[in-house]
Amino acid sequence: MSNGSVDWVPLIGSVEVVVRQALPLSIHGDAYVDVLAAPEGAAASPFRIPAHQFGSLPIPGDRLRLHLLMSQVDRVERIDAP
Repeated sequence: MSNGSVDWVPLIGSVEVVVRQALPLSIHGDAYVDVLAAPEGAAASPFRIPAHQFGSLPIPGDRLRLHLLMSQVDRVERIDAP
């Protein structure tokens, strides 16, 4: 999925985001989750993340740290609520 012109998505690095929407899907038998997320107060960006990155499906309000490589999610960590 394209990240469009959202300027907070790093080319390489990590960013903490809040999930706004998460939809599971299957592409040719491979499980993914389409996640719409953003840092607090920023415009949301879509990410297509392999489902194996999650122990359970994220829900709106979940806080995640996305590790990115070439602006694609490489790894996901859940952040405990404050």
